[in-house]
Amino acid sequence: MTEYNYKNKVFNIEYEFGCSQFKIIFNDWRPTDIIIQLPSNKYYSSSDLDLNSSSLKKTVNRSKLEFNLELELLRFFTKISKKAFFSDNDKYVVFGNVMTFNYIEGFIYLDQIKIGKSSTLKNAHILVKKYLQKQLENYITLTQKKFVQIMGYTFNPTIEIVQFKSFWGRYFTLKKHIQYSLELVKQTKEFIDIIIWHELTHVTCTKHDAKFYNTLLKYCPRYKQIKSNSSTIYI
Repeated sequence: MTEYNYKNKVFNIEYEFGCSQFKIIFNDWRPTDIIIQLPSNKYYSSSDLDLNSSSLKKTVNRSKLEFNLELELLRFFTKISKKAFFSDNDKYVVFGNVMTFNYIEGFIYLDQIKIGKSSTLKNAHILVKKYLQKQLENYITLTQKKFVQIMGYTFNPTIEIVQFKSFWGRYFTLKKHIQYSLELVKQTKEFIDIIIWHELTHVTCTKHDAKFYNTLLKYCPRYKQIKSNSSTIYI
């Protein structure tokens, strides 16, 4: 892919994302026309990035543009690398939001939230992962309990958070048990909700047939809309 040449104002911005540096080339007059240059000199356009044009519309301030691009860059480079990750050394995605990881004098922070203390950077990331797992478990526990009551079930399946990347969740009929992927912690709560509805529907419908989707849509009418609109690339 070749670099775009603009007659109007063109800026080359060295943008540091985690340990990698990318060059952002954008036009002040057409801020949605963005080129991303990798260190390997490969180029990707805004169409490759599948940027949300509405969020970038009329954004001509460089710092604002970089802020808006941050999450899209994280999604995009996760996608092209075909590799899932919780962090790019200094970034974590928590419930759909990018949070900055800081390790200062042994203390661990996500944005302004103090997670704990660690003697090593490696262990600090392990503690963050445990923290995120607990956050996800707490959210799913409370939400699933509420959904079970709405669906009128006589029991609430036990839950388990597992580190799998091939599925969002799966229900075990005999055990009355649901496994949820730890990768869900990166998604929005709205998206997590539809996964919970999905797995709870399997309590009465084992197959993905018409009965299953009719039941699912009865309790979660926006299931298809949320699933199709979500930028769920963190898998």
